[in-house]
Amino acid sequence: MFLLHDDIEDEDTMRRDQPTVWVKYGIANAINSGDYLLARAYTSILTSPAPPDRKLKFLEVFTLTYEKTVEGQALDINARGVRDFTVKKYIDLVRLKTGYYLACGMVGGAVASGNSNGTINKIWDLGKLMGPAFQIKDDLIDLTIGKGRGGVIGSDIKEGKASFLYAYTSEVANADDKKLLIEIMTKQREKTTEDDVKCVMDIYNRYGAIDHAQKYADDLIKQTYNIIDDIPTNNKTVFRDIANFMIQRMT
Repeated sequence: MFLLHDDIEDEDTMRRDQPTVWVKYGIANAINSGDYLLARAYTSILTSPAPPDRKLKFLEVFTLTYEKTVEGQALDINARGVRDFTVKKYIDLVRLKTGYYLACGMVGGAVASGNSNGTINKIWDLGKLMGPAFQIKDDLIDLTIGKGRGGVIGSDIKEGKASFLYAYTSEVANADDKKLLIEIMTKQREKTTEDDVKCVMDIYNRYGAIDHAQKYADDLIKQTYNIIDDIPTNNKTVFRDIANFMIQRMT
């Protein structure tokens, strides 16, 4: 449901190298389909065979995730091309937009298993590291192999997206480079040229933004292993598998 609405909000026409739902079936159908999937998610929880107390906890977890993800998306939409964007603001944004989303399924598993609130809180903390790490890797993929947008490189630049690279470079660039960066990032998507994309990438490279982003994400992933070690459960395979997946996304 999030992805259907996200593609409309970002004006993305391709996902996994296929036309997005709003492109293929129209905006109205894409919005309605996302709304329907939200209703189905609540139906699945309400009709599950779980005991009433755990069913209520599932509802709390899902609703919290939905609320925080939408809050993060609102920050993302309104951060595009802003002049005072920082790495701290980026991390706060993606913890909301991606962190809860990634942790939700794992928290749900902990609830189903009858784990304590201490375990559940550790998993939420894990999401607050995994979310930013995942999203930074996603920002990097956009400038290298692309994100399934039909071979397009630099889709985030055309969108004016407030990526980690944009946040970091905005903090360290000189006045002229920052001015040029903001001018390009605030252009309408259809008016952003390939030369504009190349110019932004040159600015990123000039300040070592790509290398810094990679190191920052890797450090977050290392921190996830410390939290995984502290989670009071015998089987930690799923947590380590997710952390390993994020490491391998850019290797």
